[in-house]
Amino acid sequence: MQHYIYLILNLLTLAGPLGLIAHPKHLFYKKLSAVIPAILFTATYFLIWDFFYTKMGVWGFNDDYIIGIRFSGLPIEELLFFITIPYACIFINESIGDYVSKDVFNGKSKYILIAALIFFLLLIPFSMDKKYTLFVAVNSVLVLAFALKFLSAYDQSLFLISFMVSIIPMLIVNGILTALPVVCYNDTQNCGVRLYTIPIEDFGYNLVLLLMNALLFRFFSKREDKAI
Repeated sequence: MQHYIYLILNLLTLAGPLGLIAHPKHLFYKKLSAVIPAILFTATYFLIWDFFYTKMGVWGFNDDYIIGIRFSGLPIEELLFFITIPYACIFINESIGDYVSKDVFNGKSKYILIAALIFFLLLIPFSMDKKYTLFVAVNSVLVLAFALKFLSAYDQSLFLISFMVSIIPMLIVNGILTALPVVCYNDTQNCGVRLYTIPIEDFGYNLVLLLMNALLFRFFSKREDKAI
């Protein structure tokens, strides 16, 4: 049974959003034409890095908790992770948007994003020898810059709320993945700071994953609107 743990976590992550896909309040299935390309672009980008970082020993996977099917060295569960988590991220963002109809931060969201961007920018010189920390810092700067440029004040505030909400399931899923551990981190390639068993970089990783999907979803949604 323990060999299915990573697979079960993926399926449980997907269960809620799929179960509510046709909920009258959300009708999320009508947005799949923008959701799918957003996920595919994000998954491709992350999996390329995932492949090389696994090869370099930045992190690895415990055979005791995976079913054993691998593609280019990555467990099939890890490939599913970049489908289930982005889908859940977009679902959270859009579902919250169905209930929050105005900018609750009153235009202040951009200052929070700017502060985060400056933090990650300053982190870069101190993480040159830490591959995971550097990945998080550089990619956070990039997605935050795009968010400041292309997201409206409302969408920026929506992202901040979604990010805070996503911390809850992240603590559960990543807590299990790192406590068993299913995913084994090489602490020479991160800053060595953990919240419980979760490397602090995972929170930045979550930010990049959520924000990249939000940006791409908005891009594909707007392109569809123009085509109509």
